[in-house]
Amino acid sequence: MTEEKLRELYSQYYRLVMKAAYEVLHDFDYSQDICQEVFTKLAVKFDEVRPEQYSQWLATVARRKALDFRKKNYQQHEFMLLDGQEEDEENLAGVLAETGESQGYHSDDTLNRMIRREFTKSFMDALYEKNPEWYDIMSLMVFSEYLMKLLAWLITICLASFFCQLNTTIWHESTFQWFISLKSDNLLKTSS
Repeated sequence: MTEEKLRELYSQYYRLVMKAAYEVLHDFDYSQDICQEVFTKLAVKFDEVRPEQYSQWLATVARRKALDFRKKNYQQHEFMLLDGQEEDEENLAGVLAETGESQGYHSDDTLNRMIRREFTKSFMDALYEKNPEWYDIMSLMVFSEYLMKLLAWLITICLASFFCQLNTTIWHESTFQWFISLKSDNLLKTSS
């Protein structure tokens, strides 16, 4: 295999290999390592792989190597999803967006999620620059929605029922507070 042929295959299938590895590892740097190993293996086994099977062979090898990597590191208790996962997804989104359309190995759901996260991050950054108070309000709204979904899941009811019960509880609380204040006002008037 010539270096030129390897470069051609690399540029053609890089996105496919990265996507296959990333869907297993959820880490951009580890996925790049797997990608390098896959293309090294292709260079060694080039004569054994038919040209019409390149995409399938590369995707399969990338996935298996990623699974082996994850399993090996899990057993050593070293592998964790990093706090910087969003940054990794932004890096991968940039790489995948540069190369054009999907190779067809996986659905574009992963890519769409990464692009949505990148947009959300840039939107929130711009909002923070414009007005930090708006940023805080928006962050609290998103966080509170997440908490409400979690609470609904914990008490095993649907989100609509949770909101209905929450509104009823708030109404009862405000009515109770009004009743307590009315009663305390009446007590003050009668004691005077």
